[in-house]
Amino acid sequence: MSDDGKEWTEIETSVTKQVPYEEAVPIFGMKLSPEGETEVPQLNTIIKKPSGSANNLSSSNPGTTNPPAAAEKKKNLTKKDDVVDRYKEWDDALDDVAYAMERVNKQADRLYGANRINALKKQNELLLKQKELLTKKKGDVETDLKSDKNSLVNTAKVHGVNFKFDAQGNISNYTAEMTKLYNELAAAEATWADALKHASKDAQDKYEENIVQPIRDKIDEIKEALGIYTDTRELIEDL
Repeated sequence: MSDDGKEWTEIETSVTKQVPYEEAVPIFGMKLSPEGETEVPQLNTIIKKPSGSANNLSSSNPGTTNPPAAAEKKKNLTKKDDVVDRYKEWDDALDDVAYAMERVNKQADRLYGANRINALKKQNELLLKQKELLTKKKGDVETDLKSDKNSLVNTAKVHGVNFKFDAQGNISNYTAEMTKLYNELAAAEATWADALKHASKDAQDKYEENIVQPIRDKIDEIKEALGIYTDTRELIEDL
């Protein structure tokens, strides 16, 4: 009991052991040798155990120049957004290399002598890996561009549209060919509008479903295929 009359209850306490980090990595400092020359000794510091993230490139996690999922990427695109997703594996690998290069560049600025030379060698290795990835990605994009062009041509032909391409890959007769479809749609919609005055609601709906909507669908399908082809062409220009 304390002096002020309050009663205290005794409780059991324990000491928690410190848990060390699981891996040590080198950092570098400066000191003078007995001969008065500058040395770059290797010191040890602590770092948490690698999480396995794709961004943690190291000797045990060097990244990749051949993403396994790249060979399984989608070939039959259903919307323009898929064009970007199609190269996600390559883009992720390039991001990993860029991240590793940034780390090595910062490290090289703090090193001297043989350690700096090793860091510069690592920079060159990463530059070569980046170049290899870009070359492989460009090869994929060029292959897909041919496929997307064929898909556009075939989709258009099914709907009675015959596109012609110039040497740069532009459609030289796009306006003329698509005008035919738009005129067809305008005529169908005009007939449909006129029918609203005389036909029953059921007849109007059937006319729209069987005559007007199929023409709209033709135009939408061609424009969608064109969008995919155009987006892939733009990717080529960016590489």
